[in-house]
Amino acid sequence: MEENYSEPIVIEYNGRKFIYKYKNLSILQAELAREAGEFKRDQLEAQPESFKQILKSRGAHWLPQICSYLFREFKNDVLLKFNLDKVETDIEQFFQELPIEERPKLEACITDFFSNIGNPLTASLLLQRERKPNLTKTLLPLLQTVLQNKVADNNS
Repeated sequence: MEENYSEPIVIEYNGRKFIYKYKNLSILQAELAREAGEFKRDQLEAQPESFKQILKSRGAHWLPQICSYLFREFKNDVLLKFNLDKVETDIEQFFQELPIEERPKLEACITDFFSNIGNPLTASLLLQRERKPNLTKTLLPLLQTVLQNKVADNNS
């Protein structure tokens, strides 16, 4: 797998600075981000029954959540160590409050990370702008009808 050595992605907002660079990730950061991304990808496959279900599952929080795992704070000219407790209490909140014009940087981070770990399709699925219909739900009834007709034809 070829590592991407692109320039770091830097987010500066409200006096704080965060940096993403693939080669700076710890194993824990990468695993948490991968798991969160795969969970959201799987969630996209199973369409929610209601908007409340999305809110309850935090399905709309995936981008700030994954980025809170991938970015590290840069403070006093030092890239701080990854701290899971701080991520869950402070850093995810920072990413949730970012202005919308920062979204392209977050998306670039997602694309870079999943490409580097060999899952560019996951990044593509996460960043798609519209939901694709669930093919299983669409094709299963059609397949059942075809099979029932085939069985009926064989019994005739």
